[in-house]
Amino acid sequence: MLSWVYVVVQGVVVEITGSGRPVGTRTLPGMPTRRSPLDQRSLLPNKYLTKPEVFGSERHPELVVPVVPDGGDQKSQEVALVQHRLVDRVRQRNDRTLAAVVTAKFGFSLSSWSRCLHGKAWMGETMQAAAVGALLDILLALEDDPPNVP
Repeated sequence: MLSWVYVVVQGVVVEITGSGRPVGTRTLPGMPTRRSPLDQRSLLPNKYLTKPEVFGSERHPELVVPVVPDGGDQKSQEVALVQHRLVDRVRQRNDRTLAAVVTAKFGFSLSSWSRCLHGKAWMGETMQAAAVGALLDILLALEDDPPNVP
């Protein structure tokens, strides 16, 4: 499926597909796009800690010192700290199957989940909802209890 979010360069040749079969290839003109706030953040979440390698782990709280690095901003630092703490709580569950359940249920890749857990990508609302759902055991309830449809 073609995602229009990623087609921003003028003159890109793309293959348009639908229903699993090729429909044709054409050159797209430059398209105006509206960037979301996540796209406008210039630094990764782990850059907002003095030690980026400890992102998502509170095992050494003395190393988790939030900073606003050059090129960063206060709001991004606050969001990065929330993501850091959320990731820490998810990791404390110590559930080996959690990533597979979360990614299957919400439809994103294991690599996207992993990048966010390491602070190498920002969590969007869907990924944050997946992480919070995992913490609240909502995902397990969704797996076990099929909805009652009259």
